[in-house]
Amino acid sequence: MSRSSDVTIFGATGFTGQRVAAEALRSLPPELRQVLGGVDVTKPESLQAMAQATRLLLCCVGPFRLYGEPVLAAAAAARTDYLDICGEPEFIERMELRYSAAAAASGALMASAAGFDSVPADMGCLFAQRAFAPPAVPSSVEAVISLSAPKGTSIHYATWESAVHGIGSVAELRKLRAEARRAGGAPPPPRPLGPRPAAPAGPALEHRLARYTLPFPGADAAIVRRTQAAIAAAGEPAVHFSARFSLPSAWAAALFVAYGGLMVALARFSWGRALLLRAPGLFSRGLVSHAGPSQAQMDTTRTTLDLFAAGYSSPPPPGTAPGKPDKHVHCRVSLGDPGYLFTSVMLVQCAATLLQERQALLDSVGGRGGVFTVGTLFRGSSLLQRLDEHGVKFSVVGSS
Repeated sequence: MSRSSDVTIFGATGFTGQRVAAEALRSLPPELRQVLGGVDVTKPESLQAMAQATRLLLCCVGPFRLYGEPVLAAAAAARTDYLDICGEPEFIERMELRYSAAAAASGALMASAAGFDSVPADMGCLFAQRAFAPPAVPSSVEAVISLSAPKGTSIHYATWESAVHGIGSVAELRKLRAEARRAGGAPPPPRPLGPRPAAPAGPALEHRLARYTLPFPGADAAIVRRTQAAIAAAGEPAVHFSARFSLPSAWAAALFVAYGGLMVALARFSWGRALLLRAPGLFSRGLVSHAGPSQAQMDTTRTTLDLFAAGYSSPPPPGTAPGKPDKHVHCRVSLGDPGYLFTSVMLVQCAATLLQERQALLDSVGGRGGVFTVGTLFRGSSLLQRLDEHGVKFSVVGSS
């Protein structure tokens, strides 16, 4: 089937979609034919026509729980490759369960969470694992996200809306995972070498950074664990993984616990979600607005993801308990504004890699299409180098 475009950006009129479109024009090779798509998601025939006309569909329409499935379904049926910036675990895992077979049958390569959720964590974890050159074996990676915003920060309403619906779907996510296990649609959990590091359930002082941390409420942990399961299924060593985010003081951590706890409590009920969506500024202490962050705020924001990896300088003899890790590597991913500017950078570089290395990517996943994580699909590609060239820097800080 001939395709009239190489890449279509669906949702290019939204806050993030506009930035994805601008980044694509700036960074993708000029010979690639780009289209900005804006069809009605309630009209399957329009979605099918859009999907059939392009090689790669980039979806920026959220909340994905409300609008994403028809777009992904159309791409899977049309053998159109697909990437999105979704950070909603229930949607991501539901799409994998429902459409992996259709994508495999058509040959489409598909991945969600190709933005800040969860490229830095997923590819950063792989980067940290590669720092253990054989015979060394990695065992665990603890990720800590830190944000610096000299001019302040703001969250766009659409991001808030996705978070509210994502938190409200936690019970459905548990049911979905149980369904996947019963159906054999989920690979068995990996069994990394060595003990899982203790992960506090609440606020804790991270002595290695001198900052307070809390469990990160995004998709990172779920995404990385699925990548690690795929690695283990391929016979390679997987790791334990955890994700936290840091705050500058105990007071900031206490505020987040209070506001976050209220949000979680309300999001469990339909009336609570309606209340959260009706008064986002009130329930976010002024962080959320329909305008979103200013350009000055985004331009001056800096983000780091510190990855504390532990492992063994050599694997223990067969039948011997591994004991305490004796090798430690500190890696870091550095970037700018995570939610919008650099989500656009990461999505576009995933797109460039997929468009230019498609056959190699297809071979790396067994020659069949499917719904994958970014780490599973791109781990043998040039994506890390491309990201580094566009301001997402992966580095080794130190080792012992």
